[in-house]
Amino acid sequence: QTPWPSLRGFLYDWWLEPTGAFYGVQAAASDSVHAQLDRGDWGVRVVNKDVAAALPASSVTAEWFGLDGKRVATETMRAPLVAASSSRAADGAVHWPAALSRESVGF
Repeated sequence: QTPWPSLRGFLYDWWLEPTGAFYGVQAAASDSVHAQLDRGDWGVRVVNKDVAAALPASSVTAEWFGLDGKRVATETMRAPLVAASSSRAADGAVHWPAALSRESVGF
């Protein structure tokens, strides 16, 4: 059982054994480029941790899936990055597919 709402409590259990969240954070932290969704304004943020590589022509693709596992929509946004920075995708916020209601999607 995790000590909610502490974030680090989700990384290991009562016996200090790592949980699935630990391995998820480890995988995300090891990538030099990481895209994430800001649920506050539905904007896409892209983080480039590589200090040497700029990615001026990069893009992010968001795919929406229904509860049945079928792809509902796909959206590609430009996300140019300079070295060691984070930025918002150039096209702004993710456009919510008309086929999905916000109440039917879990995060």
